[in-house]
Amino acid sequence: MLLVFRPLEAVAAVTALDQAYRDYYQTVADHNRAQFRLYRVLGQPAQALCEPTAPAK
Repeated sequence: MLLVFRPLEAVAAVTALDQAYRDYYQTVADHNRAQFRLYRVLGQPAQALCEPTAPAK
């Protein structure tokens, strides 16, 4: 069996993996921004996220 090492293929694979990670995290960030915008449009200010809620009686 002859072992063939192709460094360009390894570099291309690592580059593709890096791009996939970047795309994934960009998509997550876009989703979070959209979710925050929706929260604001529904009338919930960002400060409401930080305020403790009153305990239920």
